[in-house]
Amino acid sequence: MRENQVERRPQAWVIAQEPELRQSLVDLSRLALMRPIVVDGEAVKVARGGVRDVDTVLVEVGEQVPDPLLELARVSVAGRSQVLDGSAQVDVILPGDEVALLQLLTSRSEPADEADPVREADSVVLVGAWNGGGGATTTARNLARLTRAVLLDAAGNWGGELPLGDYLSWSDLVPSDLPPPWKLVSSLPRVGRVPILTVRTGVPLTPGDVLVREVADQLRRPTVIDCGTHLEQLFALAEQLEARGKKVRAVLTGTGTDRGAAALGRWRSSFQSEVEPLYLVTGRPHPMFHIVAERHGVSWSRAPRRAAPRAWRRTGERLWAA
Repeated sequence: MRENQVERRPQAWVIAQEPELRQSLVDLSRLALMRPIVVDGEAVKVARGGVRDVDTVLVEVGEQVPDPLLELARVSVAGRSQVLDGSAQVDVILPGDEVALLQLLTSRSEPADEADPVREADSVVLVGAWNGGGGATTTARNLARLTRAVLLDAAGNWGGELPLGDYLSWSDLVPSDLPPPWKLVSSLPRVGRVPILTVRTGVPLTPGDVLVREVADQLRRPTVIDCGTHLEQLFALAEQLEARGKKVRAVLTGTGTDRGAAALGRWRSSFQSEVEPLYLVTGRPHPMFHIVAERHGVSWSRAPRRAAPRAWRRTGERLWAA
């Protein structure tokens, strides 16, 4: 409950009679991390929190805006099949202007005074672990929540855990024929408001798959990639995405036990990359871990607790200050 109170999303009041157009507006609002509210005629069902100045009205051409919503920012929308006269003022036509509308709604859903580099459209955070059970999946999810990012499961950690149903998964995608970014993200299941692209049971995938690189490159919003323990592929992917103009950061997590220390030492001995990761340790470090970290010049910090949004915010700040 506390996390939901922190994330009070702006609302998108949808006024449209045409079913497909109405559904498109609802999907795009969710993709922009706004809370869509469909207005039935002139009866405004005031949601919890009421009407706020940061809300936006998405109104189909020819429909009336109820009095409680008249002072809000308004976007006039028309379906491509609609016949319009010369006096109709139209801001967006769907299908066709999805990207423009998504950018507009995204700019409305995020405070303009927050210059947070981790929220830049081309930012990518790669998360891996130096040993199994090191917390990569938890870290990836929390960073995705923090940055309102898309979470790409490139290690199969969520496979079989989600009731995908009609949702999109890796097996539905082909690198040479990817859907538009807005459509891809709007077709994903959500875990705690985080859109996640994962695998169906039995479909293998690793960070080195071409599909992972192509999807991450195409997305025009913050992206977090869970790479599991595939560290060599993680850093190869980081270099590939940087070459394509992405702003890339890496986070490595692991346990501080004696086995975790041994795994970190083995990996660090062969580590060669220009991308220096942020190291997060789960649990209390064993004395052996301190020795290994000092020997290899690893500067680390304790991973925040799972439900500690302020601590994860500070972690994000350290990540992008590096």
